[in-house]
Amino acid sequence: MTLSNPEVTLDVGTHVIRIHLPTVMEDYFDLPLLANFWPLLRFRSSAHTVLGRKKNDEKSEETGLSPSDEYMAYECLFDIWSAIFKFRISRYIIHLGSGFTIFGALLAGFYAAIFV
Repeated sequence: MTLSNPEVTLDVGTHVIRIHLPTVMEDYFDLPLLANFWPLLRFRSSAHTVLGRKKNDEKSEETGLSPSDEYMAYECLFDIWSAIFKFRISRYIIHLGSGFTIFGALLAGFYAAIFV
């Protein structure tokens, strides 16, 4: 028995995309970032166009959701994955900054030991 994250199916007009839904903090690191965030970013305008042109009372055959529910699901997933993207980029920047700080402290220590 293996655990897996649920996939949310979204109709973007030309085709259907499947996006993983992160459930715990460890998913921020485990789930593939670009495989989930890139389709949401790339097909955002086409999804808005398709969902805006559908009638509110008809449900999608692929997702089983009404256009308003599907729009909210799309926007929620986009917000979640953009926050994860910012979180991971911020962690890389923090690691880079701490590396510069540690390197500067070591360099200052070596300079003081050799030249002072």
